[in-house]
Amino acid sequence: MMKPEVEHILAQRLDGFVSCAQFVIRGDGGTEETPVIMETEATDAAIEEFLAKAGVSWVSWRRIDPTDLPGDGTFRNAWRDSGEAVVIDMPVARDIARDHLRRVRAPRLIDLDVQAARAIEQGNTGALAEIAADKQRLRDITNRSEIAAAATPQDLKAIVEQIAAEMLKP
Repeated sequence: MMKPEVEHILAQRLDGFVSCAQFVIRGDGGTEETPVIMETEATDAAIEEFLAKAGVSWVSWRRIDPTDLPGDGTFRNAWRDSGEAVVIDMPVARDIARDHLRRVRAPRLIDLDVQAARAIEQGNTGALAEIAADKQRLRDITNRSEIAAAATPQDLKAIVEQIAAEMLKP
């Protein structure tokens, strides 16, 4: 089996986000990694029909080379189309990073809530104070200055990975 011929489309939506689509032009069933589900023409009319059926309120669209897409998709919802390139909106990427850290810390906060309840039952005010400090440290994670200072998506991703690893330490 040969790899299918694919046309990549980027649509700039009214909400500022971008949508990506792939149109399989020609394929013989594809490969195991990239099966061909449906072949279609990638004419302007076919692309606009697809976008209309998808319910996408779009401003513009263009054909792109997939190698022009930024990074590994970590900050996919921060992608914006400048018309020349797909760029990452860093304030949005920082919000995505903070949301990720909130999801990572949630189980730890739940565990600390259980520990706090036990400390209260046992009247252990020393343990309760330590738990309260740990919980506050976890709540403050999303306000760390390194997140705001990250200049590039790669820097931000590395910072988030480091902070997440710190959070998971007992």
